[in-house]
Amino acid sequence: MINIILAIITGLCISGMIFFNGSLSESIGNLPSLLFIHLTGFILTALLFIRKQPNKKREKKSNLYLLAGILGIVVVTISNLIFSKGGVLLTLSGTLAGQVLAAFVMESIRHKNDDTKIGVSKIISTVLVVLGASILGLKSHISVIWILLSWIPGILILIQSYMNSQNILSIGFRKTLIFHFGTVFIVLIPLVLLNPIGSSMIKVFSGEVPIPFLIGGGSLALFVVSIGSYLLLKLKPIIYVLLLYSGQLIGALVIDYIVGIPLSLDKLMSMGIIVIGLIVGEYEKFKKGMLRES
Repeated sequence: MINIILAIITGLCISGMIFFNGSLSESIGNLPSLLFIHLTGFILTALLFIRKQPNKKREKKSNLYLLAGILGIVVVTISNLIFSKGGVLLTLSGTLAGQVLAAFVMESIRHKNDDTKIGVSKIISTVLVVLGASILGLKSHISVIWILLSWIPGILILIQSYMNSQNILSIGFRKTLIFHFGTVFIVLIPLVLLNPIGSSMIKVFSGEVPIPFLIGGGSLALFVVSIGSYLLLKLKPIIYVLLLYSGQLIGALVIDYIVGIPLSLDKLMSMGIIVIGLIVGEYEKFKKGMLRES
């Protein structure tokens, strides 16, 4: 039960993270916002997990998993672009479509390795979620290219969560978070040197940018990365996505309402298709559970 609650809260945090990151990017630009987001996460990691973990015998995993944090640069950049096009709900619908597609591929690989067939309900579920997200995008008057682009963060988020979950097994929780945020600076430092951000820094130090916008995205990112990686070890990918969306949807509706983005009938219908798709995806598990009980 605690994992279910944590997954829903993580979804709420993702909605808030998209809002803070998108607002910060609109204010000072994408590169400076990336810098502040990951700097906040790195500092909080150092402060909250300053106590060194005892050495334990751990599983050996690929060193490539240590580069999980770098995927966050692409995730945040694309999410910020989509956010500027249509707000939190539109960004989340594309992210969800990507997550479901990635979860479907992961489940398919698992079934192939087990020499079993993936259920028809999973295929229908994936189609409905992608359809609902696409309708929401088209009704928001963005092109098909932007709709497809909006799926990339969701795919990368699930891949990133998987990589971090493997890192936790390999090097521990604290080191995983340090590598997640720390590796980003290796990439950002040369980019900052090539693209001066002096004007953005003036806005920040003059107090023009609210402090919650500066630290909100990074703070929530720390929670999402740490708890999300843990949950992916405890929950199946498709269940994880279902619970995440419940929290994401609530958060997106509240935030869009606060900032004045209207909730139309088209949006409600699109969200309805997405929800039905997610429920259909779990129908087979529900049916098997009922049969066992009887």
